[in-house]
Amino acid sequence: MNHHTPVAPWKIVCAFSAVYLIWGSTYIGIYYALQSMPPFIMAAGRFGVVGLIMYAISKWINKESFNIEVLKYGFISGTALFFIGNGAVILSEKYLPSGLVSVLAALVPFWMLLFDSKMRSGRFKNVMTLAGLGLGFGGVILLFIDKLSAARLNTASLWAYGLMILGTWAWSYGTLYSKYHPVHGSTYLKASAQTLAAGLLFILVSWISGELTSFHFGQVSHTSWLALWYLILFGSMIGYFSYLWLIGHVSASAISTYAFVNPLVAVMLGILLAGEKFELKEVFALVFIIGGLVVLYFSKRNPK
Repeated sequence: MNHHTPVAPWKIVCAFSAVYLIWGSTYIGIYYALQSMPPFIMAAGRFGVVGLIMYAISKWINKESFNIEVLKYGFISGTALFFIGNGAVILSEKYLPSGLVSVLAALVPFWMLLFDSKMRSGRFKNVMTLAGLGLGFGGVILLFIDKLSAARLNTASLWAYGLMILGTWAWSYGTLYSKYHPVHGSTYLKASAQTLAAGLLFILVSWISGELTSFHFGQVSHTSWLALWYLILFGSMIGYFSYLWLIGHVSASAISTYAFVNPLVAVMLGILLAGEKFELKEVFALVFIIGGLVVLYFSKRNPK
């Protein structure tokens, strides 16, 4: 636990509520944004605006500007985290329910443990860690076996599953790169470099794919505009800032609980707001993956 001046409990509750509920709700936000907005243009708008806002904040508060070091950091980590990682979420929601996408996104902590040699060195001696990994990947195998059965073969959904696996790999890599390649600058400046890099890449892809040349603002519904601004202001600003604030006031293990709360929020919102259906095998897979995350959480608290 970080030692800081004590803060009012209600502030911690509000910050956790933002991280739990707002981040969990971004999946349904993407669902509504995609109803009348092309995916690459939507992502370019979201991350481009967020990047500009964060740069303005860093300029106003810290009088900072980009340099080569920050731009390199932003391009590498921003490409992995937002362009590939979040881009996989956006494209997958074209073919899979938003709640199911959130369940697959919950694989990130498992990949983090496998990819981070410093983290896994001692953890793999813990039976609870191995059990958590087994439960998590067992849930994924259950999902894939269900979709690979001959009677249910669906090329588009299988493509989306594979894309989400790639996206979680990329998000894990981007997180580890950010952790082990620190650069000088405020969090606002670094986040601005990351999101602007992703925004520019999404614009490029939207132009190459033909989205940009055929897009008209008039085709976007009021619902999709509201969803996009919700993702910008709440998902990427309030949710992210709440996460940064929590880092300075509560333990890392407490913050990590968002990984198994977000999918539950996303699944419930998908069912209630979008009428999404969860089949029995998908429910079991959700239980396996969330259960694995919970076991990993307690394995960190009991390292022996």
